[in-house]
Order: sequence, then structure tokens, then C-alpha cells
Amino acid sequence: MEDYQKLLCSQTLSSCRVNHLIGFFGNLIRLFDHLKNSTSPLLNVLGFTAISIVGWTLYVLLMKVAPDPFANELPRAFARVLVVLLPAIVYISFKQDKPILDFLQLRVYWLRGIIAGLLVTGSYLGLAVIANMHAPSFMLDHSPAVWLNFILGSPIAEELLFRGVLFNELCRFTKWSWAILVSAIGFAILHLPVWILLDDMSTSLLIQSFGNILLYGIIFAGLMKATKSLWAPMAAHCLNNFLLLSIVAG
Repeated sequence: MEDYQKLLCSQTLSSCRVNHLIGFFGNLIRLFDHLKNSTSPLLNVLGFTAISIVGWTLYVLLMKVAPDPFANELPRAFARVLVVLLPAIVYISFKQDKPILDFLQLRVYWLRGIIAGLLVTGSYLGLAVIANMHAPSFMLDHSPAVWLNFILGSPIAEELLFRGVLFNELCRFTKWSWAILVSAIGFAILHLPVWILLDDMSTSLLIQSFGNILLYGIIFAGLMKATKSLWAPMAAHCLNNFLLLSIVAG
């Protein structure tokens, strides 16, 4: 009899946990539905972008406080990609009726976008090499973490959020020139936590680095505006990072 009562209590407790879990997800779905119907679309996209920036800032704080394991190459690479990519995917899933590829402008003009992105990046980096009057040498890093974090993973995730989502949505509410500037500022802000908390940059170097990333953001958004394809800034961003990490000054 005692064993039967324990079994019954155990089943009742499990049933309560399942009901609480179902209720939690039900409330979460209703919350997202409420936000979709009642919150300003402009605040929505800015809010999801802020979530990404805050999330990355918190992870950088973890890297500073506990370098092992948070600052290790692979955990850092995965965190960087996920913290930027997830808000973009969630925003599109809950806020848009279009298929993801159509909303992100990945289905059309892909060849034109890739060619434009590669040409623009190749051109300005080529001019920089010529200006330095040195014949560069190349040293390719085969580390998976480097490719995931700097060359492929992070650039693609950042373009999905800042150009695919933020720039696209801002163009609905304001002039494209303002959309380019605001998306570029958000892109530059994302890089600040590492510079301030981990790299301990001087003020002058911090301002210079922020200006450089802001310019990159303007170029990448301008490429998307010109080609109507997210493939353009993705190709430009990936090639830019690949060359910056591979070129060794002569």
C-alpha cells in the first residue's frame, strides 16, 4: 500500500511538472504573439539587435572573469555566432510572414551580389597594399575556430543580423541613408566589448577602430542597397576578414 501511494505521488508530481511546462511554453507563445501585435515594429527590430549586443557583452564579461573555458577559441567562436545569429532567426520567425530566404534577400541576385562583394573588397584592400608599397605574403590559418569565428561564421551571422534584418527593416521606416548609418553604428557597437574589456585599448585607438568598423558597416550596407542581395555584404565581409588574417606585411 505504501509503495502504491509513493508511485501515485510520483506520477502526480510528474503530471504537475508536465502541466507547468506546457503552461510555461503556452505563456511564452502568447507573449510573443502579444509583442507581434502590439509592439512597434521599429522598436522590435532595435530590441532584437540590442539583445544580441547585450548577449555578446555578457559573454565577453565571462571571458574576462573566467578565461578558461570561456575564452578558449572554439567556445568563443560558437558563442559569437550563436549570440548574433539567434536573435536574427527568432526575429524573422516571429515577426515576418515571408520565407527566411526571401526576407533576407538571399534567393535573388545571388551571383551579382557575390561578384560585387568580392570586387569591392578586393579593390580597396588591393589599393591599401599598393599604398604601403610592399609585396604581401600570405599565411593561411587552418584552425577551425579561426574560420568559424573570424572568416565564415561571425561575418555571415553579423550580416544576417545587421544588414539582413536591421538594415532591411529600417528601410521600411526611414530613409535608406539613415538605415545605412544606424545599422553601421550597431555593427560597430557590437565590437566594443572586446576592445574595452579584453584588449584594453587606448582612447585614441578605440576611436580609430570604431571609425574603421563603422566605415565597413557603411560599405556593407551600401553593397546590399546597390545589389538588392545579402550575398554582396556577406561575400565582402568574409573576403575582407580572410585577407586581413592571411596577409603578412612584406
